[in-house]
Amino acid sequence: MSAQDAIDLTLDLSPGLMARAMMRAGQELQTGAPISLHIKRGAMLAGLALLLAVAQVALHRLYEIELFNAGLVAGMIFAFASLILMQRGAINLMAERVVQAAARRGPVRLTVGPGGLSERSGIGRIDVVWDAVESISAVANGTVVRFGGMCFAIPDTALPDGLTPEDLRMRLESWRSADESFG
Repeated sequence: MSAQDAIDLTLDLSPGLMARAMMRAGQELQTGAPISLHIKRGAMLAGLALLLAVAQVALHRLYEIELFNAGLVAGMIFAFASLILMQRGAINLMAERVVQAAARRGPVRLTVGPGGLSERSGIGRIDVVWDAVESISAVANGTVVRFGGMCFAIPDTALPDGLTPEDLRMRLESWRSADESFG
């Protein structure tokens, strides 16, 4: 197999790999997020801290209950941890549903080559040119190819004999950088 030959893969997607791919794509999207998004998140946390502080003062004045600042901090940590757990739960559920929907419609086939990527299944077909690919990255047991808010997850187990995950990512990057329309 030469470096320019297309690679045909049959993907056996797992919910775990899909969740890792979706989290990686989300992290990459947030890295380039506009400052307004970060300001909104900071304002939300500051608002939560203010609300807890007002509640502490109100309880002290109305009922002469002393609350400690440690309680305020603990409440903020609990709220933040709850948000993280809810987000991860939602991503895991979404990943599981993606995999289940794909499994009901037969195998998922992915062809990657100099012209781009093409995924086909009983659900439909997605063709992506290299110019649209924003990142290629490694996750545990796979490779993630992100384009916009979507991604392809390529399990390491789907690779043909003799092709390592590192070799796959190098080949994908070479095709991506060779695309004349890639900026």
